[in-house]
Amino acid sequence: MKKQLLFATLGLLGAQVAQAQAQLSVGAQLGLQSTSFSAPRSYGAERQQRLGGQAGIIANAQFNHFAIQPALLFSQKGDKNTWREGDYASLQSNVRLNYLELPVNFVLSTGKTEGFQLFAGPYVALGVGGRLRTTFTYLGQVEKDNGAVSFRKSSYNNPHEFRRFDAGFNVGIGHKCGPFQIQATYGASAMTITPEKQVSHMYSPRSRSIQLNLSYFLYSASPRS
Repeated sequence: MKKQLLFATLGLLGAQVAQAQAQLSVGAQLGLQSTSFSAPRSYGAERQQRLGGQAGIIANAQFNHFAIQPALLFSQKGDKNTWREGDYASLQSNVRLNYLELPVNFVLSTGKTEGFQLFAGPYVALGVGGRLRTTFTYLGQVEKDNGAVSFRKSSYNNPHEFRRFDAGFNVGIGHKCGPFQIQATYGASAMTITPEKQVSHMYSPRSRSIQLNLSYFLYSASPRS
């Protein structure tokens, strides 16, 4: 009896999906984001946002007022810190992390194909590079370091080492008008950006970002009648 009920439910859901005719479209997306790492700053260091870009492709599967929007983006995130001790010592750090990012947003619109939007959804990302630049000044002597970040696990604490994989959640608002779509997004990572061995209860940095993206849908496939 339970199996029959399960099969009947799955059959009903399948029939509803088959009857739901999605309008499919694919386009390009460009944007800017301001990011930082959410962690306590050592010795009163000043937190600063770091600007980065986003670019890639986006798809839209529209079911009347509901849509699913996956995207594949090249995404730049990072963080900036400035620390000073009087007039004799200072340290500035600037990290940029490059990702291939796959967000999947679930969108509710006021109109059937356009209008004001509310959306949310998960994302996963793969680190593909980046750089860490530091400038240390002590009694007028300046030391600079500009090295590539590493995603390899080492046996010691390496300031250039970061976790390759990231995952988190996006929420935001937007508006779609014809082929154009603009969205403002808040993204929060659920994973620390440093390797597990470097994480403690006092220092567990996670990426936080505010994004502004513009999309233009180049191709649209209407449902068959």
